[in-house]
Amino acid sequence: MNAGADLLNFVSPTLVTWVHPVSTKFRDNLTELLAYMGPLLLLVLIAFFVEFRRRRVARLLAVFLVGTTILSLGGIFTVGGERTGIGLPWSVLAELPFLAHALPVRFVVYVWLAAAICVALWLDRSNARPARWLVMVLVAVSLVPNLDEGLWGTRVDEPALLSSPALARYIPRGSTVLALPFGSEGDSMYWQVQAHFEFRL
Repeated sequence: MNAGADLLNFVSPTLVTWVHPVSTKFRDNLTELLAYMGPLLLLVLIAFFVEFRRRRVARLLAVFLVGTTILSLGGIFTVGGERTGIGLPWSVLAELPFLAHALPVRFVVYVWLAAAICVALWLDRSNARPARWLVMVLVAVSLVPNLDEGLWGTRVDEPALLSSPALARYIPRGSTVLALPFGSEGDSMYWQVQAHFEFRL
């Protein structure tokens, strides 16, 4: 798969955070729009690399950050929901045996890991420490999840029959069941748990 992060998502929020746009042009579903860091955090990262530019750890982090960011963009460069047609390294790497089923957008987790290390080192400096912590409070506020959109919970359909002994009359133990709606569109795996795995899906 070549689908990767949208470059604009690193600076433009989605409905996942409380600071979110009225509309968005991103293609992926919200669970895959993981890249938003916001301008303030990006400025902190720039400040870190300027301040630590002579240290080996900063150079290693810079290489790791740039590398994982490029990998997270997938095989085709996408900006603001528009595929530019520009090929990226993932289009070649995706052909390798162990990476064939990887989702490049999830490399954003490694981008965040590198960013967290950079921020920790930046905050550890003694000069202007209170101001730095104030900046990080603002960064944290900008990343607060959006609790108003019903994104963090799902209503689950729980038929009483599935946890009842009467289930054996309709579905003999060990049967294979086609539950509709199927897979991620429904709650069939939860129903299987409710029935103590007395049937297969």
